[in-house]
Amino acid sequence: MPSKRVEVLLTWLREHGVNLQEIGVEVRESEHHGLGVFATRALRAGETVAQIPSAATLHAGKAKASQFGQAVLSALQQCEVSIEPEELLWLYMIWGRQEPKACPWYAYLQVLPDANPLSWQTDPEALAFLQGTPLAELAARELQEQKSRHAVIRQALAQKISSDVLGFEDWLWARACYLSRAFDRAAFPNEYLEPGWESELMLPFLDICNHFHKAGTKWRFGNSFAALTLPETSIGYEEGDEVFNLYGRGLGNSKLLMRYGFALKGNPHDCVDELLFEIKDDVLAERVAVLRSSGAATLEVHQLSSCVRLRLLEGLRPRMPETPHEVLRIASLLCRGCDYNEAEADSVDKIAVSRAVAKAARGMLRRGCKQPSNLAMPRCRRGLALLRSLQKKLGSRKALQRRRPLPLAGPSRSAAIYARSWKSILRKVAACASCEAEMAQLAAQMDEQKQDSDD
Repeated sequence: MPSKRVEVLLTWLREHGVNLQEIGVEVRESEHHGLGVFATRALRAGETVAQIPSAATLHAGKAKASQFGQAVLSALQQCEVSIEPEELLWLYMIWGRQEPKACPWYAYLQVLPDANPLSWQTDPEALAFLQGTPLAELAARELQEQKSRHAVIRQALAQKISSDVLGFEDWLWARACYLSRAFDRAAFPNEYLEPGWESELMLPFLDICNHFHKAGTKWRFGNSFAALTLPETSIGYEEGDEVFNLYGRGLGNSKLLMRYGFALKGNPHDCVDELLFEIKDDVLAERVAVLRSSGAATLEVHQLSSCVRLRLLEGLRPRMPETPHEVLRIASLLCRGCDYNEAEADSVDKIAVSRAVAKAARGMLRRGCKQPSNLAMPRCRRGLALLRSLQKKLGSRKALQRRRPLPLAGPSRSAAIYARSWKSILRKVAACASCEAEMAQLAAQMDEQKQDSDD
């Protein structure tokens, strides 16, 4: 039997002309993903698996048009405080889930997760797993930005909205639900949105479909409806199967964790798209200037204290057969101050740039080597002896840490999955680059021996 809040949603959908029985699906608890959409009959290519009328969609333009939205904008205008369209939608979601009569989307807001989908950003254990990874710094920066925005908005609306309703946790909840569930507005006709108040769109029912990286779904958004269908290439679903959506193509764990709050073990699209090179301060600015003028394939370059952090245009993946040429170029430009052409490079050049890449990867691993320990250090001699015996059997304490199982559930599990995969890829990057350096060194020795024999 569906839960009470699911029954409320289903009633609300029927009032909007949505009949799940006719579509051939139902909404119920999924074994691993919370709520999910399941087939109640065989679904084949070309069929619709979820559909709602445009009147059921929710976006910032509709929040602005509401009585609540107008009151918020009036209060902010009096305080000369501006607000982004999506922020107004967040406020509407916070208010609406407390208003069963005044909010038309109350039934929908009730089936959104009770907890913040991105709770890992404030969870101490999850953040401990992320120590030293790019997401740790990014999450801290985003959290600080949201604290500042929330404080400004809350102060301006102090006379309109109770501080008990508009707490920081509520703000984070609404933002996380929006980020993890909203559909890209670029996929919709212009008639859906109000100029100046464009936001991504919340699609009740459609957003219950969970993510699977091999899911075959097609978005169809017309002037009067929004639907998910099975493309002609889809193998379809049998009765009882969970119906999945594809949140995006090629999503690695960093993007999944930042946007949706989860990570996947064995994610085939996982990659490392950020590298950190340690550079001496006296040449740091010069090398960064050389890199920026070179046209090397990077998305962002940040000059820090004694190092350079950059985002790659193409991420490094665990099964790459060799270090990409662009990464070798970047390493040469930063660490040697000159460009690198693999076709013209001699063995000395190849050794130097390969070692620079390996050094960068190992340096990043050292920064992220600390993990939360589930094994308390014993204080008695007997306990120490037992620990040393266990370490001896497993090799070392580091080996013991590597063998620790993942957390069973919660935000720390997703954080641990991401961190473990990130470190695994960096180890493989370091190993690949080191191997290339050794091969180049071997080639140089063979050339030298050949030259000596010729002489």
